[in-house]
Amino acid sequence: MASGTVGRLTGRLSGRRVLRGCREIADEVASVESDFVDLSDSALAALTGGFRARIAAGEDAFDLLIEAFAAVREASRRTLGLRHHDEQIMGGAAMAMGAVADMRDSEGKTLTCVLPAYLAALEGGAVHVITMDDRQAAEAARWMGPVYRALGIEAGLIGHDLETDARRAVYRADVVYGSADEIGYDVLRDELAWTPDELVLRGLDAGIVDDALHRFVLQGDTEFLISGPAGEDVVERRTAWAGVAGSLSLDAGDYAVHRETRSVRLLPQGVDRLQDLLGVDELRPVEDAVELGVVAAVLRAREFGTEEPDPAGNVRLARITGGGLLRAYGTLSGASAGAAEQSEVFQRLYGMTVVPIPSRRPEGEESGWIVEMDRYERQATASMAVDLQRAERAAERAAIMPGGEPVAVDGLFGEYLEMLLHGLPRSLGRDDVEHVLARIGDTYPISVTADELVRAPRRSAVMERLRADMVEAYGRRERELGAELAREMERRVLLAVTDRGWREHLARADALPGSLSLLGSGEPGEESMTEAYLDAVADSHLMMRELIVEDVVGYLFHIELDPEEPEDA
Repeated sequence: MASGTVGRLTGRLSGRRVLRGCREIADEVASVESDFVDLSDSALAALTGGFRARIAAGEDAFDLLIEAFAAVREASRRTLGLRHHDEQIMGGAAMAMGAVADMRDSEGKTLTCVLPAYLAALEGGAVHVITMDDRQAAEAARWMGPVYRALGIEAGLIGHDLETDARRAVYRADVVYGSADEIGYDVLRDELAWTPDELVLRGLDAGIVDDALHRFVLQGDTEFLISGPAGEDVVERRTAWAGVAGSLSLDAGDYAVHRETRSVRLLPQGVDRLQDLLGVDELRPVEDAVELGVVAAVLRAREFGTEEPDPAGNVRLARITGGGLLRAYGTLSGASAGAAEQSEVFQRLYGMTVVPIPSRRPEGEESGWIVEMDRYERQATASMAVDLQRAERAAERAAIMPGGEPVAVDGLFGEYLEMLLHGLPRSLGRDDVEHVLARIGDTYPISVTADELVRAPRRSAVMERLRADMVEAYGRRERELGAELAREMERRVLLAVTDRGWREHLARADALPGSLSLLGSGEPGEESMTEAYLDAVADSHLMMRELIVEDVVGYLFHIELDPEEPEDA
């Protein structure tokens, strides 16, 4: 695949301009073709080792593109009897630059994808050719397999019938073919793993999408979900709020119904009534999103005949959209018919240029399918909002796993104190200061008094004392447990707490459209609703982070462990 620099530059160029460079590449590949035709089979296969040695010595993979493409063209000619025509070389070049090659149907996109896949595989990363479904993946892997083997590399196939060990073995191949569904669910399962032994993927370095229009645009908001049973506390809360929703009345003026958008909205009387029933002073759209989502679902079911929410229904453990999966790859490209008509979608949502590859066949009718860009972008941005947070979480979680970097406990301690004390106003009363210090003192012994904090001319000095108290207290705990057990405790506490926090965040994100609509933050699909949703998802993520930090620090100081027990206990 193209280097990062090439890919970023390509994203800012017009498709026509990139096409000129692709024509030049096709001409250069043609000019060296005879050199590869004369190679023996063993010499052709040995080229891969030579290419990889040059990359290891510091040469950029993109600088090998001409030779690599010529090698693929010759391997295909020998094994399949199919010689890549110049337009396919141009399409492969566009993909190697991180673009979408717009190639008409029956122009040989599957064969074209071998070109960038081989180039990317030379760097040794995880290269995935993503197809529409399992059948297409199986056909492409079987058909293209001889080409890869002639070049001395392995192509694998991910199918739904593979067990964990077999899946892990397939992902070790140089190039892996699989549907977005299979790869997407493997990504999610890996993000629920607790040890490296449970992982199957070896990364998401290069994604090459066959039939990109469907995966990037038509199915970009498709959700992949892993769910699990709800805990008793969740079921009890859902049941209680469903009962509360049942006491609200349309006739009494508690809420209004919007038939056009099939939504409900609380009226002032309904807000007051709901607050009285729940014994709260205000309804908070983010903090109470799950509960308000239940209320909205019950009212919608009553008014529109939709399905009643099941209080005992499963909770989301992991989630990613099709577009979010594609964005997770280090480098991304694809080929598709009709992509040029959606070039604005590719550019605005993925930062990718669409390159119109000339057809070798008579011009036919275009698809004529054009999205309403502003509305589509709002919907796609909202559907993929959590995907960006998922990527951040995945990176943090990978670092926590055994074998990763040591857990930065000192950083967590500093974040904990900053969270509780940052921006503490000077006008804060002594009772309020005592409350903050009591929260800290419940976690570990402190030497700072409320009077000192109130009178301190500089809060930073007090922060340093509180931090020193924390480090000293944790040092005593670490000595009691022993360094090895303390490190394992840190990893397990972080994994358990962050996983729980993420599940709660997913539940809020799922419920936010109903919660926001119920409290009057815009109609579903409107720009105001999208903006409100994005702000609320960001607030929910921040809330998740703060709760995780506080819970992790609390557990690290108070969880009971016996140094004499076996580690798995």
